Amino acid sequence: TTAHEVLRREIFLSDQFVPALSGETFTVLNPATNQPLAEVARAGLADVERAVATARRAFDEGPWPRRATWTTT
Repeated sequence: TTAHEVLRREIFLSDQFVPALSGETFTVLNPATNQPLAEVARAGLADVERAVATARRAFDEGPWPRRATWTTT
């Protein structure tokens, strides 16, 4: 990235990047220059609940519960 380029980061959920449900973001500053480095999605409680539900669904419907213990490590 260049000195003037500000990265944009969303929440990674279900193999894709998605914005926070609120649409809110916050700026991360470069500690060496105090200049904006990235604009990041501000996850809230609803985003956490969405992530937990997605993880639960992936566990329940995915291959994990059917695997033998010795194959999951």
